[in-house]
Amino acid sequence: MEATELRIGNFLNYKNTDDLATVELIHKKHYDCRDEFGNFTPNGNYEPIPLTKEWFEKFGYYDVNMPSHFTKDEMTIDEHKFWDCNGMFIDDKNGVRIKYVHQLQNLYFALYQKELTIKNQQ
Repeated sequence: MEATELRIGNFLNYKNTDDLATVELIHKKHYDCRDEFGNFTPNGNYEPIPLTKEWFEKFGYYDVNMPSHFTKDEMTIDEHKFWDCNGMFIDDKNGVRIKYVHQLQNLYFALYQKELTIKNQQ
């Protein structure tokens, strides 16, 4: 994962853990994060978070008429279309393929000009 893929506020995990970190600073090829306890860790080892149904729910997506369909602000995701060997498919006008939480955060911001936040952190 390159620093150029990230925005400040993106969520990542510390490598080989489920410990959540938030991108706080991006400079050239490096990025620094703050953990969920507020500790700042420069030049840490981070990895992208795989996008799952649980993450859609954390972000406030909700089931629509059919099972495994999630929507928020007119962006609809069909779970049956997005699991394949190349990552997820966002059933959107542009047919964007993503597989990580930070990619969904970036796509949402690009479309709606607002941050995608965890429901209980708003």
